[in-house]
Amino acid sequence: LKVLKRLNEQASPLFVKISPNVDSSVQLSYLKQAKEFGCQATIVSEEHNSSPFGLVIHTDAPVNTTVQHSTF
Repeated sequence: LKVLKRLNEQASPLFVKISPNVDSSVQLSYLKQAKEFGCQATIVSEEHNSSPFGLVIHTDAPVNTTVQHSTF
């Protein structure tokens, strides 16, 4: 995830939320890559799945960036 690397250089900590609707092999890939960058990653439970997005990256710190969305 190029965007994860870029964002990780700008803000810390980063949190990665993965939709349960994403294919399981892709979920595992996202989890592995998040761990490589030292990010906390979670597969969102079915009962809390209300987002149309497959992957959400966020931080609790203010960030000034131009990356709003990206294709992976």
